[in-house]
Amino acid sequence: MKSRTLRNPQIGERLQLYRRRRGLTQVQLATQAGMTSTVLSRLENGEQTVSAERLTALARALDVSLDYLCGLQECADV
Repeated sequence: MKSRTLRNPQIGERLQLYRRRRGLTQVQLATQAGMTSTVLSRLENGEQTVSAERLTALARALDVSLDYLCGLQECADV
């Protein structure tokens, strides 16, 4: 089964915002989410699409909802 990917500028902005609010470096968050810091940097800068699997891992690591990261809700509470 082929993985779906998302491209949404809000995702990168929100990833960066919540990573900083949590006091995490890109290396720390990337490690927690099971990816490289290069991939995370590209996601935050809107240079790479994100798979549902990666987005889920990032939401869990940041303790925010998927809907929030995708821009479907304004409140980040899980």
